[in-house]
Amino acid sequence: MHSTFPVRIAVLSVAVALVACGKEPEVEPLEDGIPSPLRVVMLEIDQMHWKIEPVVRLPEQFQAVGSWASSIQKLSMDPAWMEYTSSDSFLGDQPLFESHRANLIAGSTELAKGAAANDVDQMRAGFIRMEQSCIACHKRYQPNI
Repeated sequence: MHSTFPVRIAVLSVAVALVACGKEPEVEPLEDGIPSPLRVVMLEIDQMHWKIEPVVRLPEQFQAVGSWASSIQKLSMDPAWMEYTSSDSFLGDQPLFESHRANLIAGSTELAKGAAANDVDQMRAGFIRMEQSCIACHKRYQPNI
């Protein structure tokens, strides 16, 4: 059996490198050749996550972290999520997927509020909840990444 894991790691590495260089990675189309709307949203969220992670504890970056977290919260309400959960290619039950999305919204909202209030404990709790949502969702719906 041929594993796609090394290929996926290479694709993710290139995407991270492009983000680090400030360039937008191209959206990889699905098998039908049409880019997935949710994939576009998730790439935007991922770019902001990589900006937040190294500076989330730096007081001089709280304003930027709050702004990025607010953007993640807004992107988590993008209609692309509903297009995905209603499509024939949806690989799980909608309530589970929606619970992960609700946790992403709640975590990013809490992170943004904590950053606005300079509350490191609230920021930490929001960031952890946000990351746990991402990890749980990817583990279920993208298990090979």
